[in-house]
Amino acid sequence: MLGSYERDFFNEDELDLLAALTNNLAFKLELAAKRERVNYLSYYDQLTGLPNRSFAQERLGQEIEVSARRGGRLALLVFDVRQFAYVNSTLGDAGGDVVLQEIANRLRDQIGSENIARIAGDRFSILIPDLKAIKDVMSALGSQGVRLLAEPIVVAGRELRLTARVGCAVYPSDGTDAKTILRTAETALKSAKTSDAPYRFYSADLNERMERRIDLEARLERAVFEQQFVMYYQPKVELAGRTIVGVEALLRWRDPKRPGLLVPPNEFIPALEETGLIREVGRWAIGEAVRQHHAWLTAGLVAPRIAVNVSAVQLADAYLLEDVADVLSAFPTDPGLDLEVTESAVMANVRAAVDTLRAIHDLGVEIALDDFGTGYSSLSYLFQLPISSMKIDRSFIDGMTTNESKTAIVSTMVSLGRDLKLRVIAEGVETEDQARLLRRLHCDEIQGFLIGRPMPADALAHLLEVR
Repeated sequence: MLGSYERDFFNEDELDLLAALTNNLAFKLELAAKRERVNYLSYYDQLTGLPNRSFAQERLGQEIEVSARRGGRLALLVFDVRQFAYVNSTLGDAGGDVVLQEIANRLRDQIGSENIARIAGDRFSILIPDLKAIKDVMSALGSQGVRLLAEPIVVAGRELRLTARVGCAVYPSDGTDAKTILRTAETALKSAKTSDAPYRFYSADLNERMERRIDLEARLERAVFEQQFVMYYQPKVELAGRTIVGVEALLRWRDPKRPGLLVPPNEFIPALEETGLIREVGRWAIGEAVRQHHAWLTAGLVAPRIAVNVSAVQLADAYLLEDVADVLSAFPTDPGLDLEVTESAVMANVRAAVDTLRAIHDLGVEIALDDFGTGYSSLSYLFQLPISSMKIDRSFIDGMTTNESKTAIVSTMVSLGRDLKLRVIAEGVETEDQARLLRRLHCDEIQGFLIGRPMPADALAHLLEVR
């Protein structure tokens, strides 16, 4: 520190020197601030605060290097606003600026700042690093091009419902460097705008796959609205007397595009889960099962309990308990409902799953652990779950009569279940040899083609005893 408490301590030459030093320091600070500002403008967009094209390309290059080392993939989405010229012409540049800033804010909120950029006027990019599957791109896309435009943007009191066109390129199939990937994504965007499609991939094969996916989702939305789903029922019997003690409700889809064919759940359940339609369909399935049980009782039949499968997405839904309670409120006595959950569904969030299943169990619903042996659960969690039965997955039953290792595994599972005071059910039983071996192992119930294939409710009614 240079200074003095004495008056007139510095002479004129020294004061001139201090003034020069001060001016030089101020100049350098001003120059540093300007350089910092220039550097910022070199990599960030002034209007939106988002990274610009240069930054996006550098970031893309870095992620390509990471993907190359790991042998992974990534995707780059480039989109622009379809009606932006109209916005500018009717609301002026100020209105256009508001739209761009709102899009930027939504990008930050929904995706985060790290992987987004404004690369040109109304053109933005979204980087999806560490791409596991092409369908994961759907999480950023929707019927309007990008999901962030699903809600209107308000400008000067006017609601603007905007759409976008999106081009997508995938590393390494569409290019191996940042410049090429960005160029191919923009080429795909041009294709989308020419074809009037909401989005296009650079790869023709990926376009075909995504078009099939879009078509499937649209048909499923229609299926929910038009109630195209039906329930089939597969019996479960006691091994000792082959008496029907329960049924599993299995969802089928009467797709008008495939007349005469009932579409099995593995072809549409994943799409229902990804679109969020699973909640509505799942609620209907639970209600249909309870209504069917009541109908059998009303008809004077010995109605077995009906088990409905609950997916991991449903189990994680905060509304599952409410949906079950609403259905049961219409049938307060003997609803005859069981829910089947898989190990993997429970393990996704053990604490929440245990709390939800206990609350549902308190409503009078029995819980079964489905596909036992295929998940990664800790046996300690079995003590926390309010389950009354466990189902051995069909993969262990298949070949068990000729494979000693499978026989030993099934025997261990049955013993574990009985020690835990659970009813043990074997799935996928197709032969009498399997049934006899399971009986020797003291399995309680079996389910599979040996007993009966999934069938409509009226067909199953013929197999039920009259009270």
